[in-house]
Amino acid sequence: MTKQEAIQEQIDKIMDSFDFERVHKIMKVLNWEWHEQGVPDIYLLRTAARKHLKSAAEINGTSSSGGLTANYTEHKTWLRLELHFGLDSTPDGTEYE
Repeated sequence: MTKQEAIQEQIDKIMDSFDFERVHKIMKVLNWEWHEQGVPDIYLLRTAARKHLKSAAEINGTSSSGGLTANYTEHKTWLRLELHFGLDSTPDGTEYE
């Protein structure tokens, strides 16, 4: 399996198993709106999730917005993609001299 095939396999598994309906229900209850789109429907959530997963893999890091966060980790011939939905987070670093 090539690296790109492994990435696509992980994206497919995530898209099949992630509970988008649950996220949508939470967003409706909280009236969590995305800019002019209002509360996103499941189609928009899925589209954004796929975009973040692909982006995270491309940059070998993290892609996030609107509560969705995709993380990509790679080590030699092993890789992992993760998708999270979070209501709260803390800053991940501090700049210093």
